[in-house]
Amino acid sequence: MNDASIAIVLSLSPMSSTDTVLVPSSKFPASRVKYACAPSSSLKLSTAEFSLESAGAANSAATMMGASMNESVPPRKPTRVESKRFGPLTVTPDGRVRLGRGCTIVPGDIDWNFSRSGGPGGQHANKTSTKAELRLRLSCIVGLDPAALDRLRLIGARHVVGEGAEEALLITDSQTRSQADNRDACVGRLSALVSSAAIRPKIRRETKRTWGSVVRRLEGKKRDADKKQGRQSPGDEH
Repeated sequence: MNDASIAIVLSLSPMSSTDTVLVPSSKFPASRVKYACAPSSSLKLSTAEFSLESAGAANSAATMMGASMNESVPPRKPTRVESKRFGPLTVTPDGRVRLGRGCTIVPGDIDWNFSRSGGPGGQHANKTSTKAELRLRLSCIVGLDPAALDRLRLIGARHVVGEGAEEALLITDSQTRSQADNRDACVGRLSALVSSAAIRPKIRRETKRTWGSVVRRLEGKKRDADKKQGRQSPGDEH
């Protein structure tokens, strides 16, 4: 038992010989209830004194004795509602999937195809379609400007199939024996490709060399020349 305990002293009238009883409670199993009462069960309760060490034990004791507590138990805070997920990604309130960097897609725009995975895996791989294939047209990706689409074609060149309006990304995965895990892996790779393409590369501008950098470069060259000169023997001088 824990140190938390409740001492309930009942003052009964008329008072006769009393017994001290230890009563277990299902309301608060870690607490001890100790009360003194007359052996006769026909006597009525006149007063009750509570010595409580915890608010939770007080409410439980009041419930057992049929008494009403002045302070009610504060309502339990609702648990945080998890946001909707699409594999490893988050779904916005309007039903779109965030790929990252402000890019979104509609889940219905993805064409899924599942087939049997190759390689080892026993009967599970030979009898179930665990290999996942994701196909998404580039025109369905919202948030990519023409320059970003060109970067996506360059970064994911081996995943780009088709031409024109049918140009799409084709991503497959069969690393695990779980179709759901392979499906999530495809979605994660799609997000990584689109997020990388959405990053605008920094424009490199030619800067003018500072006077200090020129001085440091010349001093370094002079030190190297002196070092080489010191390695030569007197007979090597011409």
